Amino acid sequence: MDFIRKIRDFFRKKKNVNYTMPPIISEEKRGIEKKPKKIHNVVSKEIPQKTQFQDLVENIDKNHETIIKEHDTNLPKVKELKDRVEYTFKGITFIFCKEGYDLFKEEFEDKYHHITINRGYLSREHNSTSYPYFLDIKNFHRWFMEKTGNVEDFVKANKCSSDDVHVHHIDLTTTNNKKENLKVMTIEQHKKLHLRLKFDGTEKEFEEWYKKTFV
Repeated sequence: MDFIRKIRDFFRKKKNVNYTMPPIISEEKRGIEKKPKKIHNVVSKEIPQKTQFQDLVENIDKNHETIIKEHDTNLPKVKELKDRVEYTFKGITFIFCKEGYDLFKEEFEDKYHHITINRGYLSREHNSTSYPYFLDIKNFHRWFMEKTGNVEDFVKANKCSSDDVHVHHIDLTTTNNKKENLKVMTIEQHKKLHLRLKFDGTEKEFEEWYKKTFV
């Protein structure tokens, strides 16, 4: 009986024990990374896209001055003087002799070609309409010397091909297309001339250096 009483008393004590909750330790202190909360995608209403025309109409007042300025810059301006014609295009002034400007207006500048500037030279470009398609670019100073027969005369006199010929600007100014400033020569002569202008030394020293380097 004593044994049974002892067991009964033991379980009674167990029932009356007050358990306390352990202290709550934050996830940060326990070294556990917080998982980002899931954000549900909110379906937004589609914003109608503006057409190119609508955008142009809405911004034409803001861009009016810029459009006018660009148009004026790209519009060629011609000034005829006694000994030359000055042709300003895209902010660059090109010089013609009277003969050269007449040919430029009559034949070089036409509806089939687009006038442009190619590496500092006044040029025209034309997209071929037949296969293989390519962009044909012709510099005016070369075209002008071909048109006046100077290239042909040089080719006959030197017994060479027109593909081996360059047209040199005597004053080294690519915008001066007056006939007296243009000279026909071979590619080899042209290259040699420009190297000579950069070479600091006598003509004899240059010839010796050129032969060692290029010949």
